[in-house]
Amino acid sequence: VDENGVVTALKAGTVTITAETHNDKTATCKITVPAAPGWIRANEEELVLGVGQKAEDLFAIEKGTRTRIVYTYQSLEEGVEAPEIFSMDGDELTATATGEVELIATTHNGHTASMKLTVLPAPEEFALSAQALTMGIDQKAQLTAILPEGTAAKISYSSNYPKIVKVDQQGNLKALKTGTAVITVRAHNDVAYQCTVKVVRTPWRI
Repeated sequence: VDENGVVTALKAGTVTITAETHNDKTATCKITVPAAPGWIRANEEELVLGVGQKAEDLFAIEKGTRTRIVYTYQSLEEGVEAPEIFSMDGDELTATATGEVELIATTHNGHTASMKLTVLPAPEEFALSAQALTMGIDQKAQLTAILPEGTAAKISYSSNYPKIVKVDQQGNLKALKTGTAVITVRAHNDVAYQCTVKVVRTPWRI
């Protein structure tokens, strides 16, 4: 720590900084410095997003360590200027325009990793694998969003009556009791469609 109170972490450990006034008044601050990571890696080789879509947890560092990651990017083609296709808020990335770049993450101690980032248009419309279903109690099914070619989106699923039909975020349905439920399938840009699911009694014999 210097005379202006600027603290620089030099190695892992815990220290107590004491500040003292000219009239002998003191205050203390306990600082813990975690170990710096020995590596960083991308969680996937390529990330494909739709415009407006958000993503986080893109890179992983050595367990038990901490760092501040700086994000930069470069063109995938030598001599070609890289397009500006994303913004960062902390470690959360938002896709802002279509294009492709190499996304580079650098730790404070100089380790780097990269991945290909592709941003496609978000869909203005999409289809569902089914618009209506009839299921028996305890029956399972899957509902899929079919996006137009050349688009990308984060898709979410919800049920208006989850006690009748429950759905997870992969579109897996399970019928729980008789009744009717509406499953809403929504893209991150609020384009949405619905599937009506009717649950009937399962026959006890045939």
